[in-house]
Amino acid sequence: MKTGYIFLFIIFSIGLLSKSDLLVIASIILFFLKLTKLDNALVILDNLGLKIGLVFLLLSVLVPLIDESLSIKEIIKSYKSILSFFALISGILATKVVGAGIGLLDEEPQLIIGMLFGSIIGIVFFGGVPVGPLLAAGLTAIFYHLYSLVIN
Repeated sequence: MKTGYIFLFIIFSIGLLSKSDLLVIASIILFFLKLTKLDNALVILDNLGLKIGLVFLLLSVLVPLIDESLSIKEIIKSYKSILSFFALISGILATKVVGAGIGLLDEEPQLIIGMLFGSIIGIVFFGGVPVGPLLAAGLTAIFYHLYSLVIN
């Protein structure tokens, strides 16, 4: 049996055991693409999957602004609280951290394996959410930068 199928079976099994619908669905989709030899789709996912996923994530976050479930008045009022200020600062920091991580992954693509396994462990044992690889990449970039400062 090919290694790719073994990994998919392991991820599928972990998804079932941990009751993570997202892991199960992702493994089923990848299994179907691999089984039907839709190699072009795998290449597209490899090259553009992250951007496509981020587009859908952004779409889901922007829906409350578009479907008018939040009024302009509520939005302005919310920015008078300290929590909203923290949310603003966190958004700025998160985009910077994740950006650094994506840059690191471009330079060192093999790091995704550790981040993927760490994310699966986070999902299964700590109730995490599968956006972990992006944040993990950013944190890895920060940890490595700090490590480099201490060592050099």
